[in-house]
Amino acid sequence: MSLKLYEICTEMQVILDRIDPDDEKSLAETETSLQCLELDKEKKVINIGRLIKNLSAESLAIKTEIDNLAARKKSLDRQAEWLENYLTNTISGEKFNDPTVSISWRKSTSVNITDADAVPEEFLKVVPESRVPNKMLIKDLLMTGSPYVPGAELITKLNLQVK
Repeated sequence: MSLKLYEICTEMQVILDRIDPDDEKSLAETETSLQCLELDKEKKVINIGRLIKNLSAESLAIKTEIDNLAARKKSLDRQAEWLENYLTNTISGEKFNDPTVSISWRKSTSVNITDADAVPEEFLKVVPESRVPNKMLIKDLLMTGSPYVPGAELITKLNLQVK
């Protein structure tokens, strides 16, 4: 029967507690038992150490693969972004359909801040140590046809949709 590491240590203590210093035969049996338990303990510790090394190596391999995949993802994202910009600049507004891909455009409206210092205080959001225009508030106001907001304008964009 194989004992767990903590059980080996407990068993060794039990044997040491039962030693009869006056009995030569008991001392010899105790020494033999302790040596066997010590060998078992050594094997267990070595095997646990090997397992730790294997787990650490596998963890490092996974981390390396994650880093490689993250770099690959970043590269693919940059390529896709470059190609989207290329299409946007080349065929702006034209639609294309094919059985495998559909290229269309979606209009969107955003706020362009032409002069951040000219934007009234009421249209600023609180950001520590800086004045930042609240574009959502300004957009809502301008979209509803409210009066002009100094330093801000609405612009219409065409956004590429590839499906």
